[in-house]
Amino acid sequence: MEHFLAGSPPEGPVANGIASRDTDSYLEVKALVSDLWLPSYVIPIEEGIHAAATCWDNQFDTMVDQLEKPSVVKAWRRMHPTWLACVENCLKERYGDGTVMQLIDPDDMNRKWLVAVVFRPRGTDAAQSAAMGAAVDRVITLSAQMAAEFHTKPSAMEYIRAAGSGFFQGAAEGAALANRFREAATQWIPTTA
Repeated sequence: MEHFLAGSPPEGPVANGIASRDTDSYLEVKALVSDLWLPSYVIPIEEGIHAAATCWDNQFDTMVDQLEKPSVVKAWRRMHPTWLACVENCLKERYGDGTVMQLIDPDDMNRKWLVAVVFRPRGTDAAQSAAMGAAVDRVITLSAQMAAEFHTKPSAMEYIRAAGSGFFQGAAEGAALANRFREAATQWIPTTA
């Protein structure tokens, strides 16, 4: 599975800026947005329940480790509200509203973070397609919001608050990851003035 911000062009047919590829484990759906292919996945979770998801590799590992620190969570509520809302939805088991989850990527058998919207396709084929389309649209919207929030440069005060809370323990690894993400994100996320 490809990282949401590092999608490669599809190998198969494209119709209206959308390409799909079915595998044994998931349906890959790529949407062309501003010259970037954004990959999403429809993954069967259990009988009759699926997740529309985007892959974020191990990007959230360091952030999840900091969730026990109230001052960090307070700063993230301002800096990364979409990500934190997805974490809170996971804790409250509100998977249909947008959540974070971890699954084993069947392509490389490594654990990956996903942003996901869980849905239950029901009814006619048209109704099932509509439910899947709505879930894919919602997860791409959440993921794009999240990417934009990660790209927004925090104020000096946010850095001071985070430093005071002990957030920068192990900062070298986190800074390297943040720089790689920022470089990838700046290639397609418009900056706000």
